[in-house]
Amino acid sequence: MYTTASTHTFFRIFLFAWLVAGGLGSAWSQDEVAPTTEEAAQTTDEANPASAQPNMADLSKQLSETTKTLEANIESFAQRIEESRNSVDSGRKLLDDMEVAIKTINERLEENSDIWTQLDVLLADWEIKRQDALDRAETTPAFKEIAAEWASKLNMARETRNSILENRAESASLLDAMTERRDVIFANYELGKAQAVQDAMNEINNNFGKLIEGMKKIVSQAEQAAGPQVAQ
Repeated sequence: MYTTASTHTFFRIFLFAWLVAGGLGSAWSQDEVAPTTEEAAQTTDEANPASAQPNMADLSKQLSETTKTLEANIESFAQRIEESRNSVDSGRKLLDDMEVAIKTINERLEENSDIWTQLDVLLADWEIKRQDALDRAETTPAFKEIAAEWASKLNMARETRNSILENRAESASLLDAMTERRDVIFANYELGKAQAVQDAMNEINNNFGKLIEGMKKIVSQAEQAAGPQVAQ
């Protein structure tokens, strides 16, 4: 016959066993479903392709699209200049749009831009691959040629970056010049000097040609650095 003390002892044992079983079960369940850091990263990359490693082919495509947009803007500006020579409001809108076009190029090429960031990542990645090829060449001489190829791609990518810096400086200079010319243009509007207005605007638009040539050079260098693309 059980005593009260025995009942209490049995209850304590049962409660302890239940808590232990529940704790272990919970821990086992967490271990079973919790993904590792590597698995989580892999899942993120698969679900979000944009987080994958950038490549020079994509970079050159972005640069090419920016260049085409700028070319289209220049053609549009040339058509609007004639229409704006006798209209202050039209001239102001045209100058505003020209300024936006220049600032867009400048922003796309600045050091905290997406293009610049991707280029830095590529340079770091290619340097690692070049060094890895050099290390492997110590036992497999054929890797010397691989290392040389990576060095060539690195040099071309660095030239691309230098060209980006040059074109960004050109866009900043053009923006400063345009700001200075703006007041002169509106002064000519007040005097009714339509031809002087048109000449000044044509000069600004012609200077866009330097940006176009600079952008095309950058695109060409990026494409050379990318080289032939192999299907994944």
